[in-house]
Amino acid sequence: MPTVHYVECITESVADLIQLEHDLRGTPGEPRVRMLRLLKEGRVSTLVAAAPLVGYSLRQLQRWWHTYHANGRAALVAMHPRPGRVSQLTDEAW
Repeated sequence: MPTVHYVECITESVADLIQLEHDLRGTPGEPRVRMLRLLKEGRVSTLVAAAPLVGYSLRQLQRWWHTYHANGRAALVAMHPRPGRVSQLTDEAW
């Protein structure tokens, strides 16, 4: 498996990633940006090392990296609403 030089592959600056992580605090995008920041800062050099710091599995970080690498930061932090069951309560009940 080829070695990925994450510091070079991540185009955003550390300051931009810190600001974005702060802006996304409490959303599903926050740990995704944290992964990028840790890799860009050089605090970790692999996804294996980043996984426990971010709190997700290695496989999940691999999915996030693939999304970022293929489609960029916007795709990584995009929020996709999960469709659920339609409420059976009427407007009056609400």
